[in-house]
Amino acid sequence: MFNFSTVCESVRRHWIPIAIITAVCLLAGVGSSYLRSDGTVDASPKYTAEAAVYAIGYGYGEQNHIGDSYNYQQNETLMSNDIRRIMVSAEVAGEVRAKYGSDVTITVPWWYDTKSNSTISSRYVFVNVVASDAQTALDAAQEIADKTVEIAKDRVPISYIEVAEPATLTSTDAQKAGDWGSNALVSSSSTTGQATASSPSLSVKNIVIFLFVGLAGSIVLFAAWDILSRRVRSATDIERLLDIPVLAHLAAGDSGEVAASAVAALTKRSNIESLVVVGASSRDEAPAVVERISSIDGLSVTGPVFLAQDDKAALRLQEGQAVLVVLREGASSGRQIENALSQIKIAGTPVLGAVFVSKK
Repeated sequence: MFNFSTVCESVRRHWIPIAIITAVCLLAGVGSSYLRSDGTVDASPKYTAEAAVYAIGYGYGEQNHIGDSYNYQQNETLMSNDIRRIMVSAEVAGEVRAKYGSDVTITVPWWYDTKSNSTISSRYVFVNVVASDAQTALDAAQEIADKTVEIAKDRVPISYIEVAEPATLTSTDAQKAGDWGSNALVSSSSTTGQATASSPSLSVKNIVIFLFVGLAGSIVLFAAWDILSRRVRSATDIERLLDIPVLAHLAAGDSGEVAASAVAALTKRSNIESLVVVGASSRDEAPAVVERISSIDGLSVTGPVFLAQDDKAALRLQEGQAVLVVLREGASSGRQIENALSQIKIAGTPVLGAVFVSKK
């Protein structure tokens, strides 16, 4: 049965390999977050420069159409998208990258609400440039903003456009537009200031995913393995896998006094006068238990009956009023345990309980 008890028992038994698998997945998550940043592990500092263009749609305050021109005031999202497209076009972003190098990364991020993490509609259009040199990032961002303004005046039906925020180094993620004043690392009047180099950042989300997959996956794997193998390795396994109460837990070579006392008390309370002792296989230490409990006054003991080897086991189980199951740690295979359960079910004799014998 796969339940919370199964999971806890498997974790207790296999905690070392689970810890190793989880650690390996954690390291894989860290490595993956580096590699997914730009395809390589790059330890060089990166600088992000941001500039913003501000535009007002054509026909502000007038009718929906003026001649053949669409009134952008009715939907200035189209205007913003057109300007963003110009920024990343071959004649703007393409020429800038050709001039400053292909390692320059250009993005046109949205402005985000820092609390709700949702985009904010605005007439501001932002461009971010990431480069290994601060001055390169500043110059490239400023050049993109200037080129965009000039091209947009001729190509997009707008009434007003300007570079509202000149290029400045910023501390924000290149995929999100920053707050120009609070996130700026240098003043607006400076284009040569130095910024603190930002180290390659780790993706916390990526690491958490790898960590979860490693931990949860290994736990489920070992729990499933314990269920499928169905070898009894503890007293808890008997109750969990066979649904039989454990009356006594004996160490190897134990005299069986504890088991005899438990059986005597239970049989007397239940008015049981005959008992059949069974084991799943001959490796279970049923003979020793039979010898010990045979001395109980007023109790007739039959057995041991090894259910995996006796073809008439179901009939022999009916010789007593109840059945006592004896299982040794790791002695019986899953198939033998399945067969034992089947024989007990066929016989229909009530199961008094089980005695577990450990290896140590």
